[in-house]
Amino acid sequence: MQIIANGDIKDLNSFQKILETNCEGVLIGRAALENPLIFNELKSGKDISNNLSGTNLFDRKNQILEFLEIANEYNLDLGKVKSNLAYMTRSVIRASKFREGINNSKSIEEIVILLNKMK
Repeated sequence: MQIIANGDIKDLNSFQKILETNCEGVLIGRAALENPLIFNELKSGKDISNNLSGTNLFDRKNQILEFLEIANEYNLDLGKVKSNLAYMTRSVIRASKFREGINNSKSIEEIVILLNKMK
């Protein structure tokens, strides 16, 4: 029987600890939304996460716009889009106003407009 680990794998340290259990593989979920570089970190074996502590909304803008474009193209549920955006901006400096605007948005287009207005 193969064992696949899932949950709370959010950085190189937690990845290495879970590998000590001799599992056959791992699944990365919400951590990839909050830290899009997690796969680079795990592949390289270098801790990149600590360098993201100063990330601001502008640094993540292109990633968020790409996510919104895909969400719009595939007609994803707006509630799920908002939830994913909350994860994507959870550790981002000065993103609370953006998250507040997301909650009041009625469409993906409104969120794109909001993001483009943010400085």
